[in-house]
Amino acid sequence: MLRFLLLCEGLWRVLGDDATVSSSTATSAYQIRPGWEFSVEVQGTNFDVINDKILLIPSDASCGDTVVSPRGKYSSAAEYYDLMCDGIGKAPTKLVCSGVQVYQAGTYTICICDASATSRPVPPSAGSNDTTTTSTTMTAAPCNTPARFWLGGLDKGVVTVNGPRNEGALTWRAGKSDRLIIQGTGLSSGDRIRIVDASVDCFDPTHSKVMHPAVATDTPYADPSGQRNDGGETQERWLDVGVMVPGIYQVCWCSANLNGCANDADFTTKVAALVVGGPTANVIQTFECITGVACTLPITGSGLTDNDRIFIIADYLECGYAQQSSAVSQGAGTGGTRSSGSASLSRFGGLIMGRHGNFKVCWCGSYDAFTNPTGCSTMEQYTVYAGNVTSGGPIQGQVDRPPVGVPFIYTITGWGMSDVDRIRIVDKDVICGQAGASVHSLGLEASTVPNGQPSRVEGDASMNRTSVSWTNIVAREMRTYRVCWCAHNYQGCNQDAHFALDVGVINPRGAANTTMISAIPGRPFSLTVNAADGSTLTGDDRIRIVRSEVSDGKCGGFGTSVMSPAVSDIACWPTCVDSPVFGAPQMGTNNESEVWDPVLIMESGEYNICWCNSGNGGCDSDQDFAFKAGVIIATGVDIGLHFHCAAYFPCVVEVPLTDGLSSSDYLQMVPAAPSARCGTDTRAPATSFSRGTRVKGYTGRDTDGKDVVIFEFGSPQAPGVYLACYCQGNVCSGATSDQDFFQQAGQVTVMGLQGRDDYHKCYLRGTCKLSLRGAGLDEQDALMLVDPMDNCAQTGQPVSFSVDGSQFYTGAGDRIFIGTFASSTNEGLESWSFELGSPVRTGRFRLCYCSRTRATNSMCQDRVDFDQPAGELFVRGSEFSSELRCDQGEPCYVTARGAQFSNLDRMILLKTGSTGSTNHSCGMINGGQYPHWSSALTPQTIQPDAILPDLWAATWLITSVREPGTYHICYCANIVGGGLCVDSGTTYYERFQHELGTVRVTGSILAVRQVGITPTHWKPKLPAAPYAVSVEVDVLTTFMKYTCIATTRPAPEGFVPTKSDLENCTVDIDLLTDRQKFFPRCWGIGTTVETVTEMGPNVVHVPTHVPQSNLDTAVNMHVWCFPRDLCSNDRCVMPANNEGLLVPLTGGLVSYSNNWAATVATPFSLRLPLASDFDLGDEWARLKIITHDSACDTTQLHRSVMGITCLESGVGKCEPAPTSTLSSGSWGSGRELMWSGIAVNRADTFHVCYCDRHYASMCMAWVKVGTLQVKGPQVAGSMRFVANPGESAQITVQGVGLATEDRLRIIPQTVGCMAVQEASTTMAAATTSARRLQFTSVFDFRSGAAAANGTEASWEILISVEGTYNVCWCGGLENSCTAPDEFQVPLGTLQVAQKRDCQVTDWWVVDECNKVCGGGEVNMRRAITQEATGGGEACPSQSELYKVEQCNMNPCPLARLDRVVVEPAKLYAGSPFQLTIEGEWLDPDSDRIVLVDKDQVCGATQVHHGGAACDQYSSSNYRLVCGNGVSSIRMQRPGTYKICVCDASASIQKSFDGTTNITTGNFEAAGVIGSGCATPDLYIHNPEEGAILEVFEAPVPQSTVEQPGLDPGVTVAIVAGVLFGLAMLGLAGACWARQRAKAKHKAKVADEATSKEGKDGRSGSASVLRVLLPVDGLPTWHRCTGAGPAERTAVLAGAHDGRRLLRHGPSWYTGFAGRLRLDGPQTNVGASTAGAAAFPAPRGDGVTSHTNSWAITQGSWRWKELRGPRLRIQ
Repeated sequence: MLRFLLLCEGLWRVLGDDATVSSSTATSAYQIRPGWEFSVEVQGTNFDVINDKILLIPSDASCGDTVVSPRGKYSSAAEYYDLMCDGIGKAPTKLVCSGVQVYQAGTYTICICDASATSRPVPPSAGSNDTTTTSTTMTAAPCNTPARFWLGGLDKGVVTVNGPRNEGALTWRAGKSDRLIIQGTGLSSGDRIRIVDASVDCFDPTHSKVMHPAVATDTPYADPSGQRNDGGETQERWLDVGVMVPGIYQVCWCSANLNGCANDADFTTKVAALVVGGPTANVIQTFECITGVACTLPITGSGLTDNDRIFIIADYLECGYAQQSSAVSQGAGTGGTRSSGSASLSRFGGLIMGRHGNFKVCWCGSYDAFTNPTGCSTMEQYTVYAGNVTSGGPIQGQVDRPPVGVPFIYTITGWGMSDVDRIRIVDKDVICGQAGASVHSLGLEASTVPNGQPSRVEGDASMNRTSVSWTNIVAREMRTYRVCWCAHNYQGCNQDAHFALDVGVINPRGAANTTMISAIPGRPFSLTVNAADGSTLTGDDRIRIVRSEVSDGKCGGFGTSVMSPAVSDIACWPTCVDSPVFGAPQMGTNNESEVWDPVLIMESGEYNICWCNSGNGGCDSDQDFAFKAGVIIATGVDIGLHFHCAAYFPCVVEVPLTDGLSSSDYLQMVPAAPSARCGTDTRAPATSFSRGTRVKGYTGRDTDGKDVVIFEFGSPQAPGVYLACYCQGNVCSGATSDQDFFQQAGQVTVMGLQGRDDYHKCYLRGTCKLSLRGAGLDEQDALMLVDPMDNCAQTGQPVSFSVDGSQFYTGAGDRIFIGTFASSTNEGLESWSFELGSPVRTGRFRLCYCSRTRATNSMCQDRVDFDQPAGELFVRGSEFSSELRCDQGEPCYVTARGAQFSNLDRMILLKTGSTGSTNHSCGMINGGQYPHWSSALTPQTIQPDAILPDLWAATWLITSVREPGTYHICYCANIVGGGLCVDSGTTYYERFQHELGTVRVTGSILAVRQVGITPTHWKPKLPAAPYAVSVEVDVLTTFMKYTCIATTRPAPEGFVPTKSDLENCTVDIDLLTDRQKFFPRCWGIGTTVETVTEMGPNVVHVPTHVPQSNLDTAVNMHVWCFPRDLCSNDRCVMPANNEGLLVPLTGGLVSYSNNWAATVATPFSLRLPLASDFDLGDEWARLKIITHDSACDTTQLHRSVMGITCLESGVGKCEPAPTSTLSSGSWGSGRELMWSGIAVNRADTFHVCYCDRHYASMCMAWVKVGTLQVKGPQVAGSMRFVANPGESAQITVQGVGLATEDRLRIIPQTVGCMAVQEASTTMAAATTSARRLQFTSVFDFRSGAAAANGTEASWEILISVEGTYNVCWCGGLENSCTAPDEFQVPLGTLQVAQKRDCQVTDWWVVDECNKVCGGGEVNMRRAITQEATGGGEACPSQSELYKVEQCNMNPCPLARLDRVVVEPAKLYAGSPFQLTIEGEWLDPDSDRIVLVDKDQVCGATQVHHGGAACDQYSSSNYRLVCGNGVSSIRMQRPGTYKICVCDASASIQKSFDGTTNITTGNFEAAGVIGSGCATPDLYIHNPEEGAILEVFEAPVPQSTVEQPGLDPGVTVAIVAGVLFGLAMLGLAGACWARQRAKAKHKAKVADEATSKEGKDGRSGSASVLRVLLPVDGLPTWHRCTGAGPAERTAVLAGAHDGRRLLRHGPSWYTGFAGRLRLDGPQTNVGASTAGAAAFPAPRGDGVTSHTNSWAITQGSWRWKELRGPRLRIQ
């Protein structure tokens, strides 16, 4: 028990007393370093692990003292309060505080706060003998103040943080390479530092610690951000650290391996502060000096000393990278100490700048006589940019080049100059500022030396001039001078040192007379002019080369400014270049020479080089070229000689022997082309002359005894013209080339005829024209044709060639031809033309030529004189000219007959027509007139002609003719040795000269063109726009419609579209054939609205809907067109190619969302800008204004619009056309369309529609282009207002934009709204909101303000005088509404009258009932007797004055058929008859009859035998007269028939159960309508009497006279006639075969409809008309016999209107001739009685027009015998 009590007491003491501390320790897995986490464990008693806290303080302080804790994660008692000491192992006897971080190295005492303690132990005072500890009582408080942490101490426990100590403030110098030494414990090579701005707190982990940009990282400095240079655990060093900008910086330290020191938060230890001295940081100081004058640079900063140095460098260089500028004459640099100063200011005095300019000041502070004696000795040490220096004074380096001996002005420019500056002009070897710099050169004219102050100055201040000048200085000697400057008359400017600034040099201009050149004419050389000693030249100098005899050989005299004509402006060696001799020279080294290269002189002689110094004011006069710079001696061959030789005879050239020529010279021949040059062009082929074209000469004498150099070339092998190119011996001594023959001695003409073996070609019936070339030909030379077996000059028989042409003959009867000069060729040859006439037969001929100069007696009069072969002539061609027809898209055969054809012959088609004034003819060069699809064709067959055995037939097949029109068939014959018709794919169109005939390709479209370009059919331009494209279709076939389609890309190459391709270009691709899928999708299809009635150009519009993506890239629209009809082969599309017609796509309108504003009833203008490329003709554009949000193509012009009229249709054309103006706006500048004088009488929003695509009165592409907002009253001009006299009334209007400022003006109806009158000032009685002005001559009421809300406005009025007035409106927002002319809008009329109601009469009958039964109508009306006035009850409208009422409302009875009367009484088969049916309730206009078999029931059979209408003369409601008795009624077979009648007005309906038909009378009022007579089941009635008819067999006539036998003579005559007929038939057959062979055509057969009698007795299908017309015109036998009809006739049957001629018919009837209209009533004339009507048509072999039209009237037909061509009408 005692032990238990003692234990309890001990526990109470432990638990209930204050905490005690026995020891404290810091624990960590590693050495504790700044920034590293560690734990603190405290041993003791009575701890509260939640509320008790620890605090670290410096080791030199005591726990409980108020001291500052080291910086760390927790840096104060308040922050340590957040540190929990409840870590692992905690207990009442142990505190475990984890996560402690300290950023400062050192030893720190661990102090503990007992949160529950209320008394603090107080140790005995110092020196007291009492060692008893007392206590101070206090209140328990949180552990957040240092005083609470009294537990612990040095003896209880400490924490040692190993790391650097704080080195305090270190003094550095900007730009100096220094070292940073850190002392401490536990240092490591992994430690890192950051030098940051002084404002950065190293201990704050959140602060950025980026290395300051002022810290140098480049050589010679080391980057301090890396590993230390050396050190151990107690010291570490970073060497060569440089800070370039003065200021204060912090050094933040990071412990090794603390997160790799990669983050700002790792650098949390401050180890030092750097105080960097130098010039003021971040301030660029500026200084100004005057060049040559000492100045001082005051540099401010901190830490400045006498050891500081500065460099002056150019402003474009960087400090630390440049040596001191040479511009510094004195001061600065490594030895330039400051003249005075302090730590904050350094004055660098005595600085003298040697030249003008801008410079930088670089500072160095690293010099120290003891510690760094080499500091500031190299440019790399001057790294601190301290400021800028601007050096005023003259701009240096100027070079002046005045002319020698001419007064000049010397000007210096710059700034900081003065009125008292001085200069010295010295020799160039004198250095400014040194000996001789103060004395002028002796080379100056002594009287002109500039000793004094400037003559002229510019600038604001006398000591800051920008320009100073000294005038009238003369340099008398050619030497180089230097200009030295003394500023501001410094110390009197009397010493050499005062003139220290070198401003520039003066180089007087001049050249040396040292140029001597020996030249050869024709050979380029280089010309050099050297400068005189001490002088330089410029590119402005010029020279003239003149003959020495000009101006007595003196430069500067008359004519010396003009270049000699012998000097060429082009030099060729071997290539040709422009010679610079007329222009600027090429400057030599240091401008000491001038070179002109190449220079070419063409003539021998002596020439002076006259030189012009451009400094004298230009080179444009003789005096300017007064200096003789040298001489040129040119020696060589004379030029301009002309030599003649004869072809095939020896040719000798003799060149006069002149200076420089010798027997070793050479001459060569060069073909004389227009641009040929000796020395450039190659020599002629050696075979041109028998001894070659380059020969060596020898000396001799000519016939006149003169010395010459002789060159023998042998015999020329052909005529021609050559350049005689000379090469002098000294040049030609070695290997020679064409380039060495640069001298042209002259020209050699070899006379004679060229082409002795040429082959020529002519064609039958064509003009035969030969072109012969040669040299030396004469106009009296002649040509002869001889048999090919005869030789030229040999006797023989004359040949027959042509009947026209030359009529000159020799004595032996040979025909000769004289030529005419045509032209000269590029080879220098002449071309002569010989007209031989038109050949009459094919064959081969030899051509023989006679030269008059070689003929007997110099005349070409005998065959022996024609001794020169000129080649051979072949005559080919077809004997006949054919006229053929082909269909578009079909194969076409062309056959030619002649004496000879070859497989190498070719045929091609050429469009007829003309280009300009030249008709198209075979042999013309292709200008697009030879269709691209018609290439030159090879004959398909060549064989003996079947009809004319002595000839051959060549047949060509055109597989498909693509384009309609008429084409020449052009033929090219191939002859051996002649040019091919087609060679290597190239067709030589000019060789297709023979026309075989013409072929007419039938089709509907001749061409498709852009609108406005068809000759003779001008239309205004209509370009393609995004919404439509239009083209002109040149129509060949009328009375049909035409369609065009448009795409934005072509079809594939070689794809020729067909009609079906175009018709399906919008169909879904899945529905297309494989072929159709190749054709591009089309964006629009357009068809003419009406059938085309005129041949020629017709416009087709194609509205398009092109996606924007396609519009962005499209350049052209591709358009194809085709006819809607007459295209059986599907190949009628034009253009017949893959591209179609290319129509450039323009921008159209600038905008399609324009906005316009107008005032109601007020005229205005609508402007519509056009895109710059939309060159639209004004005549096309139209405009209309429609209801807002309505469709343009279905909505008519709004009825309120005035100034525009449109046809009553959504697509109707509107008028007027616009005017075109040039204007500018927000859209830019350009053309715009303007419609003026438009007014709208309704206030509303409208859409504006635009159209420029019309067919007569219809528009095909209305598009919306914007919105029109019309403000003001609605329905202006048509309003009606009423008021009672003397009583207040209100006028209310609705509208848009109505405002209280709007006003009304009321005036008499006889006065217009814009009438202006002078008003008096008297006021009439009015309401408070209205007033009345009384005019001197007219009543004028003005309203007050309106009550308005924008859409409605009201005005109160009071008018006493009865009458009708005009009400006029003024918009107050735009007008003052005071002047009468501002009330422009008439609203309507105001009637002021007493109130009266309208009065009308009673109804009366106008027309009686229109039907006697079945429900009719009766018309009734009434009239107005008094109109309403003053607001009385209104009168009914006009329509309300009429009404219709029903009448006779009883059903009509059925027709009653009593009896039938037949005329004639007895009926025969085939004979017409007439029936008369009597009864009641009959309708002749509608009732009809049919005849059926007797045993049939009327209405129950579909089989009948014809019938008739019953509306003949004398028919009535009681009688039906059926058939006309002439052509109907007619029964073809005998038999018994029943008459069935149709009551057209009866109604036949099924019974309710559908089993029977119920027939009732007409009762329209009850909806019972007559059934008509359309089907046989409606013919249900029989007459009571005579319904059965009997038709008998027609009687056969019997002859009563016996026929005797034929007389023998008659028999012989008959036999002879038959034989004659057979003979004529044979002749006709032969002729027909020949004609058919000459013009083949395909036969097309169309079925002919047969005639069947209709039920009404009229011709049904039998009434079809036929017009017969042979394809080739008259039948063949007409052409063979010479017989022809007087006029064309037609077979007719019945009257029809608008019938058109069939294109297809029996083999002869395939031509489309035109249209026929037959006027007059339908007749009952059957087909068997058809007549013939005359149709005038052109005579000839064929129908010449497809657009003929005829009209005939019944009764005017003329019956004629059918002869000749026939017409089939259908």
